[in-house]
Amino acid sequence: MYKIREKPANEYLADSGVKLVDRYAELKIKEKQVTLDLYAELEKLEEALLSFAEKEQVDCVFGSKNKVMITESERYCFPSKNSKERERLEEILKKYGKWEEVNQLDTTALGEIIKEKQWESKVLEALKKYVELEKKKRLYLSKMKDN
Repeated sequence: MYKIREKPANEYLADSGVKLVDRYAELKIKEKQVTLDLYAELEKLEEALLSFAEKEQVDCVFGSKNKVMITESERYCFPSKNSKERERLEEILKKYGKWEEVNQLDTTALGEIIKEKQWESKVLEALKKYVELEKKKRLYLSKMKDN
């Protein structure tokens, strides 16, 4: 025979709307601050992990029960939509008859074309000042397997 535990009563059900909203707002502010604090600490830890891994020349750092894998990737960054630089970049693509290949400036497609050097060097050179190569490192946390 099983005994089902009763769900605890919601202590807020009898409160007025004003009290509910005030408490909700108070907790949301606390939640945001906790999130900001956690984000800041995580950012410091990520920086320290990346520094440690680079110094030790490893891509996996082990803890007592977890490990962090570090991967590195690159991607091309382009001017944001509605910027003057974006308009000029689109004009260059049209001038060289390449606009249709990246249809409405599909930056992912354009990034692949640049990465694989699929176009003539004069076209790639003309695009150069509108493109930035961004290096990104990611951390992957996972539990370690018990032996």
